[in-house]
Amino acid sequence: MHFLLLLPSVAASVAALSSSNTLRGSAWCKATYDSPGWPSPGDWQRLNDSVSGRLVTPTPPGAVCHASFAGYDNATCNLVSSQWSNTTFHALNLVSADYNDVACLPNSTYPCSVEGYPRFVVPALNAKDVQHAVSFARKTGVRLIVKGTGHDVPGR
Repeated sequence: MHFLLLLPSVAASVAALSSSNTLRGSAWCKATYDSPGWPSPGDWQRLNDSVSGRLVTPTPPGAVCHASFAGYDNATCNLVSSQWSNTTFHALNLVSADYNDVACLPNSTYPCSVEGYPRFVVPALNAKDVQHAVSFARKTGVRLIVKGTGHDVPGR
């Protein structure tokens, strides 16, 4: 399964969608979460409708270890901590990466920040989902990141 990540910050990005932006910003500046060019809630709702309600607002996987996050859970924290060095765990998580994923470690002695993680994710199930997400990013100027495992269908 591949995921389209709509990231809020330039620093967290690994690839830009296009060299032009038809509605907001410029070719070099992408809209960020707190910027005036960020899509409206209505824009996000229309994207959600176009992908059959699958637009999600993810939480960093390490957040389960931090009492300041709503999903705090000690048992889940233990599971996430035990899997943190497992690349399959990160590949299957909507927003995690098994490299340089230090903004929210599964350890309450370190700070946890949502910066560097996407604000929204489209778990694309078909070509239409991909088309809608890419079109949305092109029209609104948000940064688009494609997450995939890099493996083929047989898992090689």
